[in-house]
Amino acid sequence: MILLWGLLEDGTMRSVHDRLVAMNADVYFVNHAEIDRSAIEFISSPQPSYCLSYRGNQTDFSEFRSAYLRPYNFRDYPQFGDEEESSDRARSADLFHHLIHSWAEHTDARIINKPSAEATNHSKLFQSIHISESGFLIPESLISNDAEEILAFSKAHTSIIYKSMSSIRSIVKEFSPGDLVGHEEMGPVFFQRRIIGKNIRVHVVGEEVFACEIESEGIDYRYAKSRMTPIELPEDIASASTGLAKRLGLLVAGIDLIVTPEGQWYCLEANPSPGFSYYDIFPERSIAQAVAEALYI
Repeated sequence: MILLWGLLEDGTMRSVHDRLVAMNADVYFVNHAEIDRSAIEFISSPQPSYCLSYRGNQTDFSEFRSAYLRPYNFRDYPQFGDEEESSDRARSADLFHHLIHSWAEHTDARIINKPSAEATNHSKLFQSIHISESGFLIPESLISNDAEEILAFSKAHTSIIYKSMSSIRSIVKEFSPGDLVGHEEMGPVFFQRRIIGKNIRVHVVGEEVFACEIESEGIDYRYAKSRMTPIELPEDIASASTGLAKRLGLLVAGIDLIVTPEGQWYCLEANPSPGFSYYDIFPERSIAQAVAEALYI
């Protein structure tokens, strides 16, 4: 049985779900929005075991041979409203998250992706070490909340950008000294030299590589008009991409690259839970199909 945990309103989860159904796979979908009506029982002895209660049914986790997990912040759901984080319902939802991630981390089932592998995205600095060791160039970087240090870094480069240093989604913006005004007290921010070139989005599924070139006038193409075209990566770059995913422990990864006019390949980051439906424009084989087949073992 294949466990899917997420939202069917999410195009990425929906695309994988529908392909598995078309393959006549034994799919068990758990709606994340019903987390307040879901529960997991954990028994520690004689050996650890987990049992899922959902919609009146009980299923032992040992029946799942693979799983695709795309959780969300349950506090955004209407039924939680303005409840305190300490409320019984919030604590129950937190426990559900904890237990399903505990199972996913230690099970022998195939998981897309294990929590420990996804955790590498919580530190862009940590991730950049693996990126460099995989053979990609990385932009000169600075993590700081010191205004003088930030201004010195800015003066050393023609243009720099800044973004979240963690896995929290942020809009990549070009830095100007005026951005510091009114932010005398701020947390550390991730700055990088801006690399001029073509944006390339790569999705890795096991040994398969799906790449597209993105044309956009925006610094962060996700928030600007853009056009995507499927491309074939040079063999060494494709190999470096799959190597990076393996190094990070990711079966599925979304990797952001930039290739300069001089042919230098920079890697900006690797996303361990990519919403790939936006990029799934390949005519012969879809990313969703590859993910579905990875689960169908």
